[in-house]
Amino acid sequence: MKKAMNLALILFGVSFYLMNISKANATSCTSTSTRSDHASSTTTSHPLETVNFCSANAESIILKIYEFGLCTGPSNLTDSSACTTLFQSSNGQDLDLTVGSNVSLINEISLSEGFYTNAYLKVSDVISIKAIVEFADARVSNPATDLGDGSGKFCFTDGRSINDISTIVTCADTANDAKGTSEQMYIQGSGDYGEILNYQTSLGGVVTETDLYTYNSAGAFTSVRANAVGIYADQTLAAPVKIDANTSNIDLGIVVTDGVSLGFRCENDAASEFSSAPDWDKCVSDVSFNGLRFAISAQ
Repeated sequence: MKKAMNLALILFGVSFYLMNISKANATSCTSTSTRSDHASSTTTSHPLETVNFCSANAESIILKIYEFGLCTGPSNLTDSSACTTLFQSSNGQDLDLTVGSNVSLINEISLSEGFYTNAYLKVSDVISIKAIVEFADARVSNPATDLGDGSGKFCFTDGRSINDISTIVTCADTANDAKGTSEQMYIQGSGDYGEILNYQTSLGGVVTETDLYTYNSAGAFTSVRANAVGIYADQTLAAPVKIDANTSNIDLGIVVTDGVSLGFRCENDAASEFSSAPDWDKCVSDVSFNGLRFAISAQ
């Protein structure tokens, strides 16, 4: 038996995992964070080349969604037979995944009774992020690169794309010049581009597992980054959603707490100028998307 019901989309806080594991599992940024505070297990011959990340909330995350559905089992890019499509748009719809936002995708859906264990999403691989992190004292935005010269207690995205330039962060005494920056997301898993399976991580205190695939303009899987136009994600829900004869509403939450990562690094040509603590320890260069986590309930 199929049930017709209302669908509410409430954006309250993500893990849609389009980053490497060091970013996804980064500890939260604090007002006193430095590069050393968020050291990873990665080591290089030149310590300033390694980017250390901390997680933070974004001012704005804009993502174009093409398709979304709920599934009674796992799905993948070539087999979504276990899924019911709830939203579909060939042109896509931009969603601003900002804490407290409310977006209406559809007013009514129809689902068969049963338990839904997974959700899938097809999105563009291009995202816009605006982020501002305030520190207790000044941080430096790669001063020797002439690519974001500045220092101050506010570090923010400055409108440039990380796909075109090595740093997209400016630090200043105010955040008045903060702008959204675009990024082409990519999937890098175990040395292979284009696919990550059984990817586990924790954001907002909840561990989820997601399978990720890149696809081309024909909708087929591609391992060539230049050919990718979108990403297919199948996420195992933290708790199955039960649809029965009494169900009248479904609430879909997309959690965006800790939705971005701030990267600490000095570029190589800054090393000689900022090679001793504490200056080089306060160089900031990058902001990256962490992802999104579905939180779905039925009433």
